[in-house]
Amino acid sequence: MQNSNELVVEVIDSFLEQQTDLTFLNNFDEAMRAREQRLPARESDSPTTQLAWRLYDLYKNHFFMMRVQSLKLAEIARGILWAFQAGNPTVHISLARSLFEHLSAFSFQVEELSKISDNLSRQNDPGKLIGAIHKHHSILERMYYGQDMHGGSNHPKPFHVNNFREVLEKDYPEQNAVYAMLCDYVHPNFGSNSLVSSGRLGEGVLSQPPSVFRAQIELANACTIKCLALATGFALEGSTQLIRLDNFVEIASRDGERPSTVFSKKGLSHLGDGKSQETAIQFAKARTHGEAVEMIGRYLKQEKLRLIDRQTQAVADGFLFEVCQTNEGPLWFKTKLQWP
Repeated sequence: MQNSNELVVEVIDSFLEQQTDLTFLNNFDEAMRAREQRLPARESDSPTTQLAWRLYDLYKNHFFMMRVQSLKLAEIARGILWAFQAGNPTVHISLARSLFEHLSAFSFQVEELSKISDNLSRQNDPGKLIGAIHKHHSILERMYYGQDMHGGSNHPKPFHVNNFREVLEKDYPEQNAVYAMLCDYVHPNFGSNSLVSSGRLGEGVLSQPPSVFRAQIELANACTIKCLALATGFALEGSTQLIRLDNFVEIASRDGERPSTVFSKKGLSHLGDGKSQETAIQFAKARTHGEAVEMIGRYLKQEKLRLIDRQTQAVADGFLFEVCQTNEGPLWFKTKLQWP
């Protein structure tokens, strides 16, 4: 069984490798250029086109902020690895607390992102729809630009870390106790004092070896391992929500769409029974690939089927064929490769 020292090194290395795989996004403007070119002309005065651009800006900025969150976590984790290898518990524990706080902000962002689709779909009035998009955007701006400037600043007031921690608690139930202990070893009080002394005022030895602080390092390691595991999950959930938001951008970019129809949930009328590739289920009212995927999920829920696995089986005749393994057996679905 691995001890926490071996495991924390493995977890950090794995997380850093994940971020290395995404370095192509570092030139963010270039990475988004191809997606932006699929949008209708921004100068158009069409209400639906303007909606598409507002949704795209929200999508793009959430995507950008998610990368900011992940890169900060990676750099902090890199620092933790250095502190551990250098035998510096003071820096090690300080960075573990920093990792915790930045993870809390990531959880907050992903929760806000997950609210967007349902929130916007409830807005029937165009003015309220624009207002809702603006509200979601202002939360992002506050997360990115928030700054405490007592002398005055044009920056918005930042969120307090406790706002973030309230959201994180759902995924990290013991976070209150963990955070309190980490803070005790970071603040200028007995906890941090004891990391460089024997814990008694005016006597004992100073600058003790890291082995003396094994329990504190175990705490920092456990927090680091938990935080990076959650960060990977938040990135995955956030990506899922980004795909949903981008699907609305795609729908709003279509000719003939109206703002009132962009968020409407289409009925599940379909062709085929799903028993074979030849009779694969195809949803008649799907407007985009993303909407077809969303319909598959709704269909399985409607039929009270539990999804076990999903695999692409073939690309033929302009369709993508997939098989969903369910608790009642396999179901075939097909979606168009090209959409008008």
